[in-house]
Amino acid sequence: MDPCKEKGRDGGKYVKRAFRGFDEVGRPTVVIEFNEAGAKRFGEITSNNIGKRLAIVLDGEVKSAPVIQTAIFKSAVISGGNMSPKEAEDLASVLENPLETPVKILEERGVDPSLGRDSIVSGINAALAAFASVVLFMVFYYRLAGLVSIIALLVNLLLLLGLLAQFHFTLTLPGIAGIILTIGMAVDANVLIYERIRDELEVGVPVRQAIFIGFNKAFSAIFDSNVSLIIPSVILMELGSGPLQGFAVTLVLGIVANLFAALVFSRNVFEWLLAWGMIKKLSMMKFLHKPNFDFIKFSWLTVPAAAVLLIVGMSTFFLRSGELLGVDFAGGDSLTVAYKEMIPVARVRQVLEEAKIHPSLLQYAKESKQLIYQVRYGEGEKSVSVLKEKFPQAGFSLSRMDSVGPVVGEELKNRAALALSLGLLAILLYVSLRYEWSFALAAGIGQLHDVLLAIGLMAILGKEFDMYLIGAFLTILGYSINEKIVISDRIRETLKYKSSLTFKEIINEGINKTLARTIMTGGTVVLATVSMLILGGPVISVFSLAILIGVLGECFLLIL
Repeated sequence: MDPCKEKGRDGGKYVKRAFRGFDEVGRPTVVIEFNEAGAKRFGEITSNNIGKRLAIVLDGEVKSAPVIQTAIFKSAVISGGNMSPKEAEDLASVLENPLETPVKILEERGVDPSLGRDSIVSGINAALAAFASVVLFMVFYYRLAGLVSIIALLVNLLLLLGLLAQFHFTLTLPGIAGIILTIGMAVDANVLIYERIRDELEVGVPVRQAIFIGFNKAFSAIFDSNVSLIIPSVILMELGSGPLQGFAVTLVLGIVANLFAALVFSRNVFEWLLAWGMIKKLSMMKFLHKPNFDFIKFSWLTVPAAAVLLIVGMSTFFLRSGELLGVDFAGGDSLTVAYKEMIPVARVRQVLEEAKIHPSLLQYAKESKQLIYQVRYGEGEKSVSVLKEKFPQAGFSLSRMDSVGPVVGEELKNRAALALSLGLLAILLYVSLRYEWSFALAAGIGQLHDVLLAIGLMAILGKEFDMYLIGAFLTILGYSINEKIVISDRIRETLKYKSSLTFKEIINEGINKTLARTIMTGGTVVLATVSMLILGGPVISVFSLAILIGVLGECFLLIL
């Protein structure tokens, strides 16, 4: 029974949303949500045909014919034992983007990756340099324990990449942001454990017992920081789309890999080393000996200073938004430029940037000898003139110029705002349950401070806001809440054992006890981001600059 044939073909206009999902055993499915008219129509059809088969037809071919078990109104799930993730994604795309008239392919061409080979190569070199700097730092500072943390980090990355490959996820720049945050959390988890082990060793606890106690005491902070990220990530996976969803999927898989690598693999490695007699003592460097800084003392000065900086930054953003918002947010000119001699993408990008033109999606279609890119409205003809002037030997000539709408449409903006709002609310609720509402409020304010500071400073520096920066701001959100959870865990511990202290003394002691960990983690992130900033090329470097500002802003927040 084909309901489309029964009551006339209406295309897919009744489908509100369709997306790929997975059933309880991990098989791909397609979830369809109907609009109001569609729910009514589909409900009538299924109510009148219970026990009959419902044919799912695509391009005249029956894809599946499940038996209708009950009336279906608001949503339906298409599943099939042999459906691959790609087939489910393709089917969902067809259902979500219905066309009432036939489509003819007028032109087909292959293009280079949207990041461009220059950005990819620069990104790989920057990532290798960042990883090498983190390895050297951890091994130099924590010695044998640092070597264990690097092995655990490699296991973490292998698990994450394996999971991404298993589920056939495409890696985008926001996804890379999720991997960066995963690496940061992986290093942070080991630093938390090692600092706890150091505390026990300093009071004379034997090595075996110190390792056992260190893992146990660090567990709550590691668990809470990861869960506080996985809850909003699941919300982003459900409600978000585009870069938000890519970031969320990668982060969820990264958290799973991180928990295993930090709490299971690392601990087992130490158990093996102890069993083989390879650890008689643990030697670690220490540059802070019982710090006792009064972080609250100058809050009367630092809080207004932070407020002024935020106001200036956000005012700059709103006043200059017209020139700061890139093609992804504001739309622009899409150009197809023919060429005779190919010029490296890095040189083309550099020349356009020098002319105050910020190209987006700079790609070569080599078979048709065309260069394709996007710029802001009104910059199209100027960009072609610049290319002709700077590269006369290339024979650049304008083939086509069209106006394009923003990639981030109103629907995507609304869904992104809803997903991020619910994600922040979920974090606040979780922190309130695990600690108390005052901790949650402080964590929320801290997160907003870090992200708004990054947005404001990027605006002051005149950097273009595009989809890449969304990944950077999401990374800052994740790093920020991780930091708040760790400090809150120490403050809660201080409240439990030293309840006689004043509020100011409790806060100062909690921050001082985590100060070494904050500097260690912040230092490794700074090393990684500086490497990417220097070697990453124009796309990756702007992305890295935003993360660096967020991390430094987080460190500044400690003295508030």
